Amino acid sequence: MRFEGSLAVWHIDRGYGSVVPDQGGQALFIHVSAFPPEGPQPVVGERLSFEIVTGRNNQKQATRVQRLKSSPVVSAAMAPSRSHGRRPPLKSERPGLVFVLLGLAVAAAVLSWWEFSHGDGQHFARLVSSAHTLR
Repeated sequence: MRFEGSLAVWHIDRGYGSVVPDQGGQALFIHVSAFPPEGPQPVVGERLSFEIVTGRNNQKQATRVQRLKSSPVVSAAMAPSRSHGRRPPLKSERPGLVFVLLGLAVAAAVLSWWEFSHGDGQHFARLVSSAHTLR
């Protein structure tokens, strides 16, 4: 039996959320794999048609989702398509700003070493003399 409802919550980075049936009752768990494989990411407030099954831990969840025509239009630029069967990457799996900054620090250290090692030999003497003047 098919039901209709609205997407109430969607965690785009985790690939799941909840849908509230029009008939009332509790919000149902919904996973990205329940949506058609091609198409935009789900959007909060989107109207859906779905079936209900009992999933893990006897929790009811929505499956075999179809988008209703009254759903908001989402441009491809706003919501990239996703491949079926693949979960979105976790935050820890994405390269972060820390790695970029670490790479820049290593590059600056290598350039400084290169400048020091191929210089006129006076860099170290100037560094030592400036350290003595600070005391």
